[in-house]
Amino acid sequence: MDTRSREPGRDATMGSDPGADAASVGRTRADGAEGVDGRATGAPDPGSEGARAAADWGILGAASRLFGRQPSAASEKRRAREATRWRRVLAINVRWRGEFLRQTSLYALAVLGPFILLGLFAVGFRLSAFRPTGILVTPPGSPDAIEVAHLPYVQGLNANINIKGISTDEDAALDQLRTGSIDMVIVLPRSPVADVTHGERATLAIYVSVVNPLLRIALYNAVNQQIAGVNDEAVASAVAGVQSEASTYLPQLNKLQIELAAVKPTDPPAQTQARLASIELQLEAIRARAVDAQARQRGTAADIYYAAIISETDQAIASLQQAQLAAGDQRRRVAFDALQQAQQRVGELDEFLQQLNAIPARVIAIPFTARITNLAAGGDDLADFYGPAALALLLEHLAITLAAFSLVQDRQLGATETLAAGPASAGEILLGRTLYYGAATLVTAVVLSLLLTLGLHVPFVGSALLYAAMLLLLTWASTAAGFCIALLTRGDAQAVQAIMLVLVGAIFFSGFIGPLRALTMPVSALAYAFPLTYGIDALDHIMLLGTAPPLVDFLGLAALGAVLSLIAWLLFRRELAPH
Repeated sequence: MDTRSREPGRDATMGSDPGADAASVGRTRADGAEGVDGRATGAPDPGSEGARAAADWGILGAASRLFGRQPSAASEKRRAREATRWRRVLAINVRWRGEFLRQTSLYALAVLGPFILLGLFAVGFRLSAFRPTGILVTPPGSPDAIEVAHLPYVQGLNANINIKGISTDEDAALDQLRTGSIDMVIVLPRSPVADVTHGERATLAIYVSVVNPLLRIALYNAVNQQIAGVNDEAVASAVAGVQSEASTYLPQLNKLQIELAAVKPTDPPAQTQARLASIELQLEAIRARAVDAQARQRGTAADIYYAAIISETDQAIASLQQAQLAAGDQRRRVAFDALQQAQQRVGELDEFLQQLNAIPARVIAIPFTARITNLAAGGDDLADFYGPAALALLLEHLAITLAAFSLVQDRQLGATETLAAGPASAGEILLGRTLYYGAATLVTAVVLSLLLTLGLHVPFVGSALLYAAMLLLLTWASTAAGFCIALLTRGDAQAVQAIMLVLVGAIFFSGFIGPLRALTMPVSALAYAFPLTYGIDALDHIMLLGTAPPLVDFLGLAALGAVLSLIAWLLFRRELAPH
């Protein structure tokens, strides 16, 4: 079939004969190396394709003769057939190589364009730089704006939230929120101290109007972090008040310990009882002061610390009362034990107060803190996180597009009928194009890998061998997927839509946007139908974690590539079969 006579204007646009693929591989018919059915027809002529193929194996024949083994005629013919078959495989892409070289600018745009966009995104996007703006709304009867701005918990809110203003008109503030001029409206409680005193939490009503879920999470985290900071400051302030109050008890307790140490069991009982009663009265005075301080700060974090001081004081008072009763006992041993118990209890009260004052208020208020160590090489920068995923996505999309459009354009230009009449089988044609477009995709992978690591400084701490193996499997599976798309569609418009559908599905279900653990069955099973799913997980392990990827990533890509290649071979063989 002469496609040039059928489409006279095609050569000027494409720059070559649409049937060049079949013509290049069809020359073996005239050489006498093979018949139409692929069987050998006799000894090859010196200038035939079979003779040239046999010459390619001359080194192996010379080696065999060197060791005393002469290759048989059947072996020579078999080698000639193998060489001819590989020539057909490699000759498949004669026309496409020319097209590819003539459109280097388009190829460069396809490769460098996404990298430039990723670089601009990495340079310009800083989630940590986001600082939401808000308006504080004070309830009626609250202090004026200047006094509100100097309240401790309001100053704490201003740490991560840009307080744009303070207003008493809640409706006007909500109108600004709806128009998007601010990010949140914070309505302060009417009387936070009264709420806490009555055993209730002071509630800050916060209104937001956000559609973007990532921005909503950032706002919620900022608010929760600020509320936690305000609560921490409130607890620390309360503990500091307790420490300040407790420090006034220490001089008096030191004096009482000295007086109590001067009491001897051998003293007259009446004198001992009087001295112990005087010490008891002084402890009662300390207890009364602690009770008054607790009442002033009831419902706050200080309440529990005052309760502990009162409990320790009560135990010391009870031991003094017991010692007074034992002082009148004729058994000296009983009086000695009771007095020693009283001295011990008063000493424990003094030690408790000293320990309370020795620990900083913020440590008591916030005893636990977190120290997070990230073992991954990246994670602090979005370019580090999205770099391997973007590389895998680009390689999958490029391989699918090149493979799909090679078959689609063959069908449009009539080259499919020419290929069907040639000696190359469907498997040889697909293998040749897989090698060619796979090599083009892998070259792209090397270029992009260098740009990512050297240009954007994306970490690479893993094995280069595992990295190359994963890129090879990803390219193979993606190329096979492109062949299937081309063979299941009937035109370039359908092929474009199918490629875009695969691209969108890969972005949503491969872990590019969020972790795969967030997907539930049966949707999570769909994720493993995309080569990108395995590629992202494996490249993250190799580049960022420095560990070997799970075996399922290699096995999954290999199985996917084998299944898609088999499907593509069956579909293409059916398309080339005579009707």
